[in-house]
Amino acid sequence: MFRKPRKINQYRRKGKNLIATNKIKPEQWNISDAETKEALKVKGYDVKQIKKIHLLKHQVCISYWDAKGNICSSFFSYRIFARWQEEIEKLIYTCQTLKEWAKLNYLMKYEFAYYH
Repeated sequence: MFRKPRKINQYRRKGKNLIATNKIKPEQWNISDAETKEALKVKGYDVKQIKKIHLLKHQVCISYWDAKGNICSSFFSYRIFARWQEEIEKLIYTCQTLKEWAKLNYLMKYEFAYYH
């Protein structure tokens, strides 16, 4: 007879990220071409000019010309932008109670565990 494949339970921490909990709403940001170009250069992309930026709920689609003149397009996390860190800093500074700060701390641990 046939053996059943062994079931592997992978642990996935329950929780949501900062976007899913509506703590940060990056799809409402006005991201400039200069800001996008800088973020992509920091990530190691050779960007000549930004063609199009399309903001989505959890990621951003960026089309750009590289140094060779090719058109490149890809999806990127909002976490590549410096504004992401600024928004997190604002969240930390606006926590007024220890309970709010503890909830934010839990979300931040989730972010670091799965996105860094």
